[in-house]
Amino acid sequence: MKGVGNLIEGPGIALIPGNSEVRHAFVAVDDVASYLVNAIEHPEAERAIFHIGGPEILSWKQVVDIYSQVLSRQLRAIYVPGAVFRAQRALISPFSEAASDIMGLNWLVCYETPYDSEGVATTFGVQLTHAEEFLHSKASLPQSQQFTAGHSAA
Repeated sequence: MKGVGNLIEGPGIALIPGNSEVRHAFVAVDDVASYLVNAIEHPEAERAIFHIGGPEILSWKQVVDIYSQVLSRQLRAIYVPGAVFRAQRALISPFSEAASDIMGLNWLVCYETPYDSEGVATTFGVQLTHAEEFLHSKASLPQSQQFTAGHSAA
Protein backbone atom coordinates (compact mmCIF):
# COMPACT_ATOMS: atom_id res chain seq x y z
CA MET A 1 0.00 0.00 0.00
CA LYS A 2 3.01 2.30 0.17
CA GLY A 3 2.52 3.17 -3.50
CA VAL A 4 -1.02 4.50 -3.12
CA GLY A 5 -1.51 4.80 0.65
CA ASN A 6 -0.46 8.43 1.02
CA LEU A 7 -1.36 9.89 -2.36
CA ILE A 8 -3.99 12.21 -0.90
CA GLU A 9 -1.91 13.54 1.95
CA GLY A 10 1.27 13.69 -0.17
CA PRO A 11 0.85 14.91 -3.76
CA GLY A 12 -2.91 15.46 -3.35
CA ILE A 13 -4.15 12.74 -5.70
CA ALA A 14 -7.32 10.76 -4.99
CA LEU A 15 -7.61 7.49 -6.92
CA ILE A 16 -11.32 6.79 -7.22
CA PRO A 17 -12.85 3.51 -8.41
CA GLY A 18 -15.57 4.19 -10.95
CA ASN A 19 -16.96 7.59 -11.86
CA SER A 20 -17.41 10.77 -9.85
CA GLU A 21 -21.19 10.51 -9.46
CA VAL A 22 -21.36 7.02 -7.90
CA ARG A 23 -22.90 7.43 -4.44
CA HIS A 24 -22.30 5.56 -1.22
CA ALA A 25 -23.40 5.70 2.39
CA PHE A 26 -19.76 5.91 3.52
CA VAL A 27 -19.38 4.50 7.03
CA ALA A 28 -16.52 4.86 9.52
CA VAL A 29 -14.92 1.65 10.76
CA ASP A 30 -15.57 2.74 14.37
CA ASP A 31 -19.28 3.00 13.52
CA VAL A 32 -19.22 -0.52 12.01
CA ALA A 33 -17.66 -1.75 15.25
CA SER A 34 -20.45 -0.06 17.21
CA TYR A 35 -23.06 -1.77 15.03
CA LEU A 36 -21.44 -5.14 15.67
CA VAL A 37 -21.07 -4.71 19.43
CA ASN A 38 -24.59 -3.35 19.82
CA ALA A 39 -26.04 -6.20 17.74
CA ILE A 40 -24.74 -8.81 20.19
CA GLU A 41 -27.80 -10.47 21.74
CA HIS A 42 -30.07 -7.75 20.30
CA PRO A 43 -33.44 -9.42 19.58
CA GLU A 44 -33.77 -7.82 16.12
CA ALA A 45 -30.31 -9.01 15.06
CA GLU A 46 -31.00 -12.73 15.31
CA ARG A 47 -30.97 -14.30 11.84
CA ALA A 48 -31.18 -10.85 10.24
CA ILE A 49 -29.24 -9.00 7.59
CA PHE A 50 -28.91 -5.23 7.74
CA HIS A 51 -27.56 -2.80 5.17
CA ILE A 52 -25.49 -0.41 7.22
CA GLY A 53 -23.87 2.82 6.18
CA GLY A 54 -23.07 6.29 7.33
CA PRO A 55 -25.40 9.20 7.92
CA GLU A 56 -24.98 10.70 4.44
CA ILE A 57 -25.20 9.41 0.92
CA LEU A 58 -22.38 11.11 -0.95
CA SER A 59 -20.84 10.86 -4.39
CA TRP A 60 -17.13 10.28 -4.78
CA LYS A 61 -16.87 13.87 -6.06
CA GLN A 62 -18.52 15.21 -2.91
CA VAL A 63 -16.08 13.25 -0.73
CA VAL A 64 -13.10 14.59 -2.69
CA ASP A 65 -14.49 18.14 -2.35
CA ILE A 66 -14.99 17.72 1.42
CA TYR A 67 -11.47 16.39 1.85
CA SER A 68 -10.11 19.29 -0.24
CA GLN A 69 -11.81 21.69 2.19
CA VAL A 70 -10.50 19.79 5.23
CA LEU A 71 -6.93 19.87 3.88
CA SER A 72 -7.28 23.48 2.63
CA ARG A 73 -5.95 22.52 -0.78
CA GLN A 74 -7.40 21.21 -4.00
CA LEU A 75 -7.17 17.46 -4.53
CA ARG A 76 -6.89 15.99 -8.01
CA ALA A 77 -9.28 13.09 -8.51
CA ILE A 78 -8.33 10.34 -10.94
CA TYR A 79 -11.26 8.09 -11.76
CA VAL A 80 -10.33 4.49 -12.62
CA PRO A 81 -12.91 2.54 -14.66
CA GLY A 82 -14.39 -0.49 -12.92
CA ALA A 83 -13.29 -2.73 -15.78
CA VAL A 84 -9.66 -2.10 -14.75
CA PHE A 85 -10.30 -3.56 -11.30
CA ARG A 86 -12.29 -6.45 -12.74
CA ALA A 87 -9.42 -7.34 -15.08
CA GLN A 88 -6.81 -6.94 -12.33
CA ARG A 89 -8.86 -9.20 -10.07
CA ALA A 90 -8.82 -11.97 -12.68
CA LEU A 91 -5.14 -11.53 -13.55
CA ILE A 92 -3.92 -11.44 -9.94
CA SER A 93 -6.12 -14.27 -8.67
CA PRO A 94 -3.73 -17.16 -9.47
CA PHE A 95 -0.90 -15.41 -7.61
CA SER A 96 -2.52 -13.69 -4.63
CA GLU A 97 -6.03 -14.30 -3.36
CA ALA A 98 -5.75 -11.33 -0.98
CA ALA A 99 -4.70 -8.90 -3.72
CA SER A 100 -7.41 -10.29 -5.99
CA ASP A 101 -9.98 -9.70 -3.24
CA ILE A 102 -8.84 -6.08 -2.86
CA MET A 103 -9.30 -5.53 -6.60
CA GLY A 104 -12.74 -7.13 -6.26
CA LEU A 105 -13.66 -4.69 -3.51
CA ASN A 106 -12.53 -1.78 -5.69
CA TRP A 107 -14.65 -3.15 -8.52
CA LEU A 108 -17.62 -3.50 -6.14
CA VAL A 109 -17.52 0.15 -5.05
CA CYS A 110 -17.82 1.23 -8.67
CA TYR A 111 -21.52 0.54 -8.09
CA GLU A 112 -23.74 2.57 -5.79
CA THR A 113 -24.47 1.58 -2.19
CA PRO A 114 -26.86 4.35 -1.15
CA TYR A 115 -28.21 2.64 1.97
CA ASP A 116 -30.44 4.71 4.21
CA SER A 117 -29.09 3.63 7.58
CA GLU A 118 -31.01 5.98 9.85
CA GLY A 119 -33.46 3.31 11.03
CA VAL A 120 -30.77 0.67 11.56
CA ALA A 121 -28.57 3.15 13.45
CA THR A 122 -31.50 4.03 15.71
CA THR A 123 -32.34 0.37 16.29
CA PHE A 124 -28.79 -0.39 17.41
CA GLY A 125 -28.10 2.93 19.14
CA VAL A 126 -25.22 3.92 16.86
CA GLN A 127 -24.26 7.59 16.62
CA LEU A 128 -23.00 7.82 13.03
CA THR A 129 -19.93 9.81 12.04
CA HIS A 130 -20.35 12.36 9.23
CA ALA A 131 -17.79 12.36 6.41
CA GLU A 132 -16.45 15.81 7.24
CA GLU A 133 -16.00 14.87 10.91
CA PHE A 134 -14.22 11.64 9.94
CA LEU A 135 -11.93 13.39 7.45
CA HIS A 136 -11.02 16.11 9.98
CA SER A 137 -10.13 13.36 12.44
CA LYS A 138 -8.03 11.54 9.83
CA ALA A 139 -6.25 14.74 8.78
CA SER A 140 -5.33 15.50 12.40
CA LEU A 141 -3.38 12.22 12.76
CA PRO A 142 0.39 12.21 12.29
CA GLN A 143 1.06 11.54 8.60
CA SER A 144 2.58 8.13 9.37
CA GLN A 145 -0.77 7.01 10.86
CA GLN A 146 -3.21 8.63 8.44
CA PHE A 147 -3.54 5.61 6.15
CA THR A 148 -2.86 2.83 8.63
CA ALA A 149 -5.10 4.00 11.48
CA GLY A 150 -8.03 1.73 12.28
CA HIS A 151 -10.40 4.71 12.10
CA SER A 152 -11.14 4.58 8.38
CA ALA A 153 -14.18 4.77 6.13
CA ALA A 154 -15.65 2.20 3.72
